[in-house]
Amino acid sequence: RRTGLLVREAAALATPGAVVVDLCCGTGAVAAALAAAVPGIVLHAADLDPAAVRCARGNLPGVPVHEGDLFAALPGELSG
Repeated sequence: RRTGLLVREAAALATPGAVVVDLCCGTGAVAAALAAAVPGIVLHAADLDPAAVRCARGNLPGVPVHEGDLFAALPGELSG
């Protein structure tokens, strides 16, 4: 239930073209649900666990999935 609430709240705030980052993405379920709910968002995902990153990459085709610790995993252009 909490995950569904998170997706609904994020979808209410996101608009096409918005940059959205799913930190600690795990398998990418939240990112996938948000991408389905708000087409046109610029989505990135990140996780520290290499197995989770591999899984998320399989579940999020076309979405950059970064491996590393929280914000440090993200490319510099997303800073700020």
